[in-house]
Amino acid sequence: VIAITPKSISPTAEQLRMIRSNLKFQTGDENKVIMVSSSMSGEGKTFFSLNLATTLSLVDKKVIVLDFDLRRPSVFKSLNINAKYSLFDYLKLDIKDVTKIISPSGVNSNMDIIGLNKSIENASEIINTFQITKLIDSLKDSYDHIIIDTSPIGLVADAYSLSKIIDVMVFVVRMNYTRID
Repeated sequence: VIAITPKSISPTAEQLRMIRSNLKFQTGDENKVIMVSSSMSGEGKTFFSLNLATTLSLVDKKVIVLDFDLRRPSVFKSLNINAKYSLFDYLKLDIKDVTKIISPSGVNSNMDIIGLNKSIENASEIINTFQITKLIDSLKDSYDHIIIDTSPIGLVADAYSLSKIIDVMVFVVRMNYTRID
């Protein structure tokens, strides 16, 4: 799932470096919240989110990826992470200390993960709570970039609800897969 390392010279790795440069040009060096979405499942949101985070972390940026595909979480699974606590526990108010839901990515020391170990049924209601804003604000103090891997924007309203807390949105389109409509 991780397509880039410091020595990678593949076309995919070079494209990720180009995207990193373009984001820096667009947004500068401030703390930035980057949301990744698409129109439907299977277009590569999680792959892109994790690789963008890796690319940013390779240039000494502290990065965290949040799995906000609340109905179909996949970040933990993609990185083979088995965490005791997750975003589920924080959103359900069982865990109030954000540090308890942060997991090391296993990719490098500059990249952490807040994943989900189970889906959330009332996602649209949960995503509109003050708890989300509080979480993002607390992460801004510790991370240069916060990458939110969210649900497809064409299927549910979750990504729209996050628009007030993000700085940049990346929309993933997969060649020969994404429908034109």
